[in-house]
Amino acid sequence: MSGEVSGFKKADSIRQFIFPKDHFAHNEYRTEWWYFTGNLFTQEGRRFGYQFTIFRNGILPGSESDSVVISQNSLYSIHIGISDIQNQKFYSYERYARALDGLAGSDETAKRIYIEGNEILFDFSNGAELPGFHVNSSTDDFKISFNLVPEKKMVLHGDKGLSKKSNKPGNASYYYSFTKLNTGGELTLQGEKFKLNGSSWMDREWSTSALESDQKGWDWFALQMEDGTELMYLRLRDSTGSTNFQKGTFIQMDGSYDVFTGNDFKITPLKNAEIDGIKYPVEWEIKIIPLNFVFGVSVAMKNQVHPFRLRYYEGAINAFRKSGNEISKGVGYVELTGYGD
Repeated sequence: MSGEVSGFKKADSIRQFIFPKDHFAHNEYRTEWWYFTGNLFTQEGRRFGYQFTIFRNGILPGSESDSVVISQNSLYSIHIGISDIQNQKFYSYERYARALDGLAGSDETAKRIYIEGNEILFDFSNGAELPGFHVNSSTDDFKISFNLVPEKKMVLHGDKGLSKKSNKPGNASYYYSFTKLNTGGELTLQGEKFKLNGSSWMDREWSTSALESDQKGWDWFALQMEDGTELMYLRLRDSTGSTNFQKGTFIQMDGSYDVFTGNDFKITPLKNAEIDGIKYPVEWEIKIIPLNFVFGVSVAMKNQVHPFRLRYYEGAINAFRKSGNEISKGVGYVELTGYGD
């Protein structure tokens, strides 16, 4: 997304998060999403990656006090991706609906975010700051029904949840995550049912920010390591493919975390692959210089591109981390936007 936006609020200062309210829609901001990814396995070890994201986009700004009108000015969409690693096959699904007539919306009373037959249900039995989630969807190619339980506390990225995307004031989002969600449930893929278990990652973000004129797209990584640590790393690229802005969060085994920015990181793409005539990086080295950590990251399968009008790569990855003589393996997800534009 690029260009100036007026009439909507901007994420321009640190805020006090209020739960459960902040788990639901912020109609006074232009854009927000509820984003889940995960790597899940059958008992025999067959691996599937998944993405489940519901987006809300404000069509017209309105008065915050006129909650009904402003909520109806929202367009909801959902993107789902299923990566069948064994068969090297990617399934992609997209749907749009206005927040009218019960087709889509955010319902704090029902503890639900939904668009047509797809939904996120919140479970606050362990408190509003440590919710469980039920993710359900049914499409022509697949059905999913997953239960997700957080193993760690919420992570506030950036400056207490204010996550800058450039050095320009207001070009930021409010951004928090649950980086380790114990996940179980069922995937039905073209009529075949799989019982799955594994780990998921949840991102929650809202803003009225846009890409700067010198920003072409971004590379986002979520890594979950076997030693119980996680990494979120984001870099925005300029038109030459060089790093324009970067930041990240490293989460320790006990849930404590450290935020890193700028020269704390060095990323080196090592290998590209051509998919439908567009070159995407598919292997990287990421260094966190203050921690003396080196991560090796590669995609779990080549083609994980959503063939939507706004194409982007969203896929399962493999990872390892070197620190001295110690090596930890892991899995995760990568999102790549702006390639081929």
